[in-house]
Amino acid sequence: MTAAGSRPPTRVVFYHCVGQLLGDGEVSGVGSDGGAMITPPAQFEAHIELLRERGYRFVTAGELAGHWRRSAPPAGLAVLTFDDGWRDGLTTVAPVLARLGVRATFFVCPAAFGNRKPELGPSGVVMTEAEARSLHGAGMELASHSLSHPDLRELSDGDLRHELTASREAVEALTGEPCLTLAYPDGWHDRRVERAVADAGYQLAFATEHGPWRKLAVPRVQAPTIGPPEILLRRLRLSPRLPA
Repeated sequence: MTAAGSRPPTRVVFYHCVGQLLGDGEVSGVGSDGGAMITPPAQFEAHIELLRERGYRFVTAGELAGHWRRSAPPAGLAVLTFDDGWRDGLTTVAPVLARLGVRATFFVCPAAFGNRKPELGPSGVVMTEAEARSLHGAGMELASHSLSHPDLRELSDGDLRHELTASREAVEALTGEPCLTLAYPDGWHDRRVERAVADAGYQLAFATEHGPWRKLAVPRVQAPTIGPPEILLRRLRLSPRLPA
C-alpha cells in the first residue's frame, strides 16, 4: 500500500489481446515491436488487483482528459487501454472489468472491423461494428486508433487528416459521444502528426513509449504478458514521473 496521504503517480497501461496462450504455455502472438500481444486473463486480473492495492483510482482516457490541468493530470489515476479492438475486449475483458467495477478505453480502427490475424489464434479476431457498439453498451469507452492503422508519419497531409477525422467521426457515430482521445498506431508519431491530431479535435494522444508527459504524446506502459504481476510495478516505476 502507499503511505497514508500519498498517491502514486498517474500511469497509463496498454494491452492488446487478453486470452489463452497457444501451445504448451508458450507465448504466441508477437507484434511488430517484438513484444508478446496476448495477456492471459488471470494475469490481467492480477494487474488490476495490484494497481488497486497500490491506491490507484481507475479512469478512462476521456476522463483523464477532463482531469488534466496545465502540464499533467493529478496523481493517483490509472488508465487501462487496449489497442486495435480485438474481439476478446468484448468477450473476455469487459466481463472481468464489469465484475471488478472498472472501466477501460478501447482504441479501435473502424476500417478494420471484422478483420482477422490467424497467427494469433482465437485472439486474432477484430470486433465487428456491432460488437464494438455492444462493448460501449457494456460501459466501456471507445476511442480512435486511426481509421486503418497506417504509419501516420508517412501519409500526405490530406490522407493524414482523413485517417484522423474519419476515425473520430466513426467512433462518435457508434457511441453518440465526443471522441476526445487517440492512440497512435504502434506509437508512430512526430510533431507534424501531433499538430494534425490537435487540428482534428483530439484532446489527448497516447504513445507507446516512455517520455515526458505531453497532451499529444502521453506516455504509456506496456503490460507484461508473462511473469509475476509485480513486473508491471517495475515498469511503472521506470515511466517518467509527473511534473511538479
